[in-house]
Amino acid sequence: MSDIFLSYAIEDLKRLRPLLEALTRKGWSVFWDRSIPRGRTWQELLEAELKAAGSLLVVWSENSIKRQWVLEEANAGIRQRLPIFQVLIDAVAPPLEFRSKPSINLSPWEGDTKSFAFQSLVRNIGKVLDQPPREKPLPPTTPETREPEFSEPTPVAGPPEPEPQGTGEFTNSLGMQFILIPAGTFMMGSGSAEEGDADERPQHRVTLSQSFYLQTTPVTQGQWKSLMGENPAFFHECGEDCPVENVSWNDVQEFIRKLNQVEKTEQYCLPTEAQWEYACRAGSTQGYSFGQEKVELGQYAWYEVNSQKSTHPVGRLKPNAWGLFDMHGNVYEWVQDCYGEYPPGPVTDPKGPSAGRYRVLRGGSWDGEAGDLRSAYRHRLTPGYRYGHESFRVVRDL
Repeated sequence: MSDIFLSYAIEDLKRLRPLLEALTRKGWSVFWDRSIPRGRTWQELLEAELKAAGSLLVVWSENSIKRQWVLEEANAGIRQRLPIFQVLIDAVAPPLEFRSKPSINLSPWEGDTKSFAFQSLVRNIGKVLDQPPREKPLPPTTPETREPEFSEPTPVAGPPEPEPQGTGEFTNSLGMQFILIPAGTFMMGSGSAEEGDADERPQHRVTLSQSFYLQTTPVTQGQWKSLMGENPAFFHECGEDCPVENVSWNDVQEFIRKLNQVEKTEQYCLPTEAQWEYACRAGSTQGYSFGQEKVELGQYAWYEVNSQKSTHPVGRLKPNAWGLFDMHGNVYEWVQDCYGEYPPGPVTDPKGPSAGRYRVLRGGSWDGEAGDLRSAYRHRLTPGYRYGHESFRVVRDL
């Protein structure tokens, strides 16, 4: 019996080596169909291993979403009521029947076992298998070894590992996926007149003293409808996975009120303008989260060049370095702040003016120019304004 049955496309095996090795070091056995015992068929082997497995880990990629056997294995896991974990290693959406299930984005992951995303996966698997993960060395390899063997785990003595201070990702009852954004300091706004508009200056140092969870995509039409009972979107024919739009800042406040009520908490809210830009940049000091080259924008954003004058399903293009999708383009996103001038010096946890005629939006939209999609770009509208550009994503405070 294997702790984890790995379902994947063979073309991705080289990319999955770090994940296989990291999971094995945690003390779990992973079945990944590397050979067929004499006297058994491929189908017999897979069925027997899947039936005996403790959990199923499905890796969705540009390759695996096209492979029928991966979908069959995932559906077989559901029929057998196996605990199922989903990992994304490309900027793709899982097949329709799996989109409501939690998934962890490892597309920007390069093997760092201390990353939020990997630690979240480990924590979730550990809960299901009811055993604390333990680091253990891999078997020695030689230069001639083509396929590293991942042997059965052996118990490792020692005191229990300390509990992590919160997981890196979670999904709420509406299927809204969130990722933990760490506290930190960044330079907010634009540094010169050549880089942006006057209201993006002065560039100033902002410290966010608390980590927070941010939704990985804008709120979708399906999520809005499931909570509010109707779909206000102008582009409603785009589908339930497209961002909800044609919602005002005031409408959004009612959505958040109901969300807190359903989730029995008071922790959901809009991000502040500073939280939004910090998360969008994901460590970048340049015009966009990925750098400065506008020629790359179409890989990350739907805008006037590639949108065909419409919104598009969320999460289909590349995420930023922190696993957030559609921070540039597709739809503008309301933030909590009233519009106002930036402070002249460093600030901590800014929330904008206490009152004002306008509310701020960020991110640009499907019909925006490239300059409107920059991380520092600011837009403002009255809180009652509705049109097919305006949407939002949600923060959940710790």
